[in-house]
Amino acid sequence: MATANDDPHLGAGPSEDSEMLLDDSDSGSVLSDDSVLPEYERNEKHTEPAKTLYEACARNDPASMRSILERGVTKEEAMELDINGRNGLMLAVAKGFVDIVTILHTCPFIDINHQDNDGNTALMIAAQAGFVTILNYILNYYSGVDTEVRDPRGFTALIKAGLQGREECVSALLMHGADMNAIDLVQGRGLKDWVLRTGRFETLNRLRRLQAHPIAEHFCESYIPEWPELKQLVEKATAAKTASQKLRQRLKDSLTFSFPQDPQDNGVMDHMVRMTTSIHSPLIATGCRPLCPSSPPEIGKRRFAVPELLEKHSRKELEESTVSHSSGSITSASPTAVSATSVSLTSCCQDSERRESMPSGGVRSFIPRSMAHRNSIFPSGFKRGEQKTEMGSSALLTVVLVGVFLWISAIQADTEDDGKLLCTCENEKGTCVNGTCRGDICFFTWVRGVEERGCFSAPNYREQCLTSFKGFFVHCCKENHCNAFITPPPDINGDPTTAPPNFPRPELWITVSLLLLIILACVCGLVFFRRFQRTRCRLNNAEDHDVTMLKVPNGDDPTYGDIFDEFCTSGSGTGLPYLVQRTMARQISLVECVGKGRYGEVWRGTWMGESVAVKIFSSRDEQSWFRETEIYNTVQLRHDNILGFIASDMTSKNSSTQLWLVTHFHELGSLYDFLQYSSLEPESCLRMCLSVACGLVHLHTEIVSSQEKPAIAHRDLKSRNILVKRNGQCCIADLGLAVIHSQSHDYLDVGNNPRVGTKRYMAPEVLDETIRMDIFESYKQTDIWAMGLVFWEITRRTIVNGIVEEYRPPFFDLVPSDPSFEEMKKVVCVDQQRPSVHNRLHSHPILSAIVKIMKECWYQSPPARLTALRVRKTLSKLDHDSDFSIEKLKQDI
Repeated sequence: MATANDDPHLGAGPSEDSEMLLDDSDSGSVLSDDSVLPEYERNEKHTEPAKTLYEACARNDPASMRSILERGVTKEEAMELDINGRNGLMLAVAKGFVDIVTILHTCPFIDINHQDNDGNTALMIAAQAGFVTILNYILNYYSGVDTEVRDPRGFTALIKAGLQGREECVSALLMHGADMNAIDLVQGRGLKDWVLRTGRFETLNRLRRLQAHPIAEHFCESYIPEWPELKQLVEKATAAKTASQKLRQRLKDSLTFSFPQDPQDNGVMDHMVRMTTSIHSPLIATGCRPLCPSSPPEIGKRRFAVPELLEKHSRKELEESTVSHSSGSITSASPTAVSATSVSLTSCCQDSERRESMPSGGVRSFIPRSMAHRNSIFPSGFKRGEQKTEMGSSALLTVVLVGVFLWISAIQADTEDDGKLLCTCENEKGTCVNGTCRGDICFFTWVRGVEERGCFSAPNYREQCLTSFKGFFVHCCKENHCNAFITPPPDINGDPTTAPPNFPRPELWITVSLLLLIILACVCGLVFFRRFQRTRCRLNNAEDHDVTMLKVPNGDDPTYGDIFDEFCTSGSGTGLPYLVQRTMARQISLVECVGKGRYGEVWRGTWMGESVAVKIFSSRDEQSWFRETEIYNTVQLRHDNILGFIASDMTSKNSSTQLWLVTHFHELGSLYDFLQYSSLEPESCLRMCLSVACGLVHLHTEIVSSQEKPAIAHRDLKSRNILVKRNGQCCIADLGLAVIHSQSHDYLDVGNNPRVGTKRYMAPEVLDETIRMDIFESYKQTDIWAMGLVFWEITRRTIVNGIVEEYRPPFFDLVPSDPSFEEMKKVVCVDQQRPSVHNRLHSHPILSAIVKIMKECWYQSPPARLTALRVRKTLSKLDHDSDFSIEKLKQDI
């Protein structure tokens, strides 16, 4: 029976076909992450304080950490490691314990550049997990941080952050001097290549903005903040507002758009402000002065941490270099000292180690040369026409909403009862208290030398403010205490006043104001739209079509052939578009683990209501994931007898990268598992053998057309890498070791994978090392040898005359369960032995023909063996002669 270590999708577990036996520690941690956790858990309640530094880190116990550091620790205690090779700091970073990280920087024995078993440093873990607070603290307060440390795959912390789309971490690393042009040692790709390959467009936009503003601007040199007096602010806040003032304030708030006012949107200065103050505030950037005024932060410039600056400069020099703002002016305690310090503090940056991370080509240099084509579009997903439509619709909607809001505000302002005016009054009766009354209208009257001041309600102003008598003067106004200093005119005894004061009807005033404001809003929206359009056109012309990421050109256009093949299709015809695949890990729910092997795990997951197989690779077999993804994404592999490909993705779990390959799910598992518990009829045996041959023919055949498919040799064909479908047919899986050959383009791509095939299925020329590695036919002939052994396994489990043998692997009676190269070479090459065939198979016409085919696949001379096409044709004729149609059998189940 199959064991838990058997892997129907990945290949053999640590059984007889393993290259080497795994240690107990290795088998406990299949993936490159914190699979083996320490015995201390964060949520566990401890009655006693932590005794060691590592234990305090694992518990997230800052109090115990402080007491341990005050007591003093040795270098051995500070660098205590767990089973994954991580010290206490790395464990705290992986779990996001900010308090522990901030305390540990005082420990002199912590090696900040220590690498665990997978080659990760504390900086890499923080960058990959997106812990930007921890990352900034490590960069600014831990001495000797090396941003260019690489893991076994050649990834730096910057590349790891870009792979996961951690744009804030990418900005922080670049500002500390990380090398933007560093490339990994395996694939030869840099940061920009990996960002584009994984579809992290937000990170790409941040890189472009940082390149547009690579140097921080000292706002304090150009702007002087003005701080209003507190008394003025209090008086302004407590002053009563009239209805018109409230309406004006509402209109002002409604028509004021919250656009960022700082000149470097998401640039270097924004990053520095957020890093030091945890807020996005241009005011802080204006009021603060940097420590090194003559050497501002810049992309690619290595900067010292705070402890390193304190070692290089005295505290007095640092204090003298500060600037204080008072009443809007800049004052310095010692101008001479400041200027001298400005020169001496230029050493806060390691100019000699400045990274040449700013290519001369401008923004366009962020795009790989293979993608630098014309007619590109921006990664927002809209074409230019669509952008105009979206912008116009947004502007129209904004105008309508502003109009409705203004209308409601006007009605509220007109109906509010608390917006009464403060008027001066002289009659201490009624509403007049201490010479002040509240009302809608303030008035002043003069009748025969007698003055009177007061207030009344608005509905009565027409009757009260109109006069028709000689020697009678009335003045009405609508301001606080506006009637306090009114005096009658000199010609008061002349003609009576007949015209009313300039008080229009409130309804008319509000309506006219509303219409004017709506027109103003429309004009402002149009101005903003035109300005946006001009800016976009100017950027397009300046950058010369800088981003070609989402372009889906015509497949007939040879100019875009490479991009179309690589980014707009999965290649196999069954997979999703490549840029869509990067979101697969977020949409799949893992249900159960169905197999484990040397190279990772296979899970059954659900995606859009359907079961899928998720092949999770371990870091030791990363090359297989790269190779298999590359083949599926560049080759037309759609075939009934080839495992259906859906997507591949990189995701992060427990601060470690996981490599996913999503394929169709076949519940019957591998052919190896199926033969363990199932016996076959001769017709079912023929069906399986024919389906395997059909799949191998499709791999070996080169298709020359508009969508070319090169020839492929599997190199690791065996029963564990063949899956059984519900209709009784088989499909070939695991292309991690495949070799690609194109005769039309004259190239042979062997790949760069340290894995080797299974020794039990190796052909004689592979065992005695006489195979021609530069000839593609040699690889095809090794697949034929392995296919013959698979046929032997199938026929052994076929019932003939009521007799069937139990499952056994090839050469089970000649070599041990885990044979070596020497043992297999002696049996196959020296003794030239082959698997024994039971006599019962010769009594059945179908099985006797299959036995003849598989023996012709075992010839010692590779050119003498049958081709896959010859095998398929022979089996198809045998199927036709036996009146047994594969097309009919597809509907059996």
